[in-house]
Amino acid sequence: MGTAPKDATPHTRAANAPTGPMFDPDDFHRARRGLVAEHPTGTIHTPLGVVWDVNRYAFIEPGSTNPDTVHPSLWRQAQLNGIHGLFEVAPGIWQARGYDISNITFIAGETGWIIIDPLTAEPCARACLDLANEHLGVRPVVAVIYTPRRERDRGVRDGPTGDVPVRITVARRTPPTRRLRARQRDSPVDPGARYVELAGGAEPLLAAGRAAFEQGEYRWVAELVNHPETRRGRRSARPRRRSRTPSVRATRWLSAISPQRR
Repeated sequence: MGTAPKDATPHTRAANAPTGPMFDPDDFHRARRGLVAEHPTGTIHTPLGVVWDVNRYAFIEPGSTNPDTVHPSLWRQAQLNGIHGLFEVAPGIWQARGYDISNITFIAGETGWIIIDPLTAEPCARACLDLANEHLGVRPVVAVIYTPRRERDRGVRDGPTGDVPVRITVARRTPPTRRLRARQRDSPVDPGARYVELAGGAEPLLAAGRAAFEQGEYRWVAELVNHPETRRGRRSARPRRRSRTPSVRATRWLSAISPQRR
């Protein structure tokens, strides 16, 4: 059974109360810029039922004041998200918005559509592709590009395109720390010859690192410091903590439970 809606508490009403002109009224104009067409009904369905229905969010009217139970920023974002359709982003590039939890982008290539991020449901992708073909001209899908956050998208891949000649998955972005380390490394050729000269354990590596640091060769220093042999040498140089023997642990355990030993 569902839970009946409740009125906002005084604390919630105070937190969600409008505080004046917080938003730019031109946001709605910018969100509608480039609109080419909208889905005729806003409802995308299959014989099994409705997959997506923008009409379910009709209660979020553009320009309306947020209710006491919703934060003004969240209500405003929901109003902007309610603007749906096929939009021109740039010459030769269009985007369908509001018919899935993500957007689908169409690029008019020389031989057909290049699609970026094909949504999460096949019926939604098919509806957006039909909308593009109807208003922009029928083109075959010749390539699909999956960006990292959409690698799991299945819409066009499994649905209206059939066998796509080209599928591209964009590599994940390298974390900033890894990019920094990559920039600090020398070319693959130079370290190889220099490492041969330093064979013999961690001490030669550390000594070479100190000398390189004095000469300002900071990339080579970073390469040496991050070398596995250097890290292994640093770990082995640390004093080891003496572990408690079973007899010591047993003695302390008996002291804790035995009345005679308290």
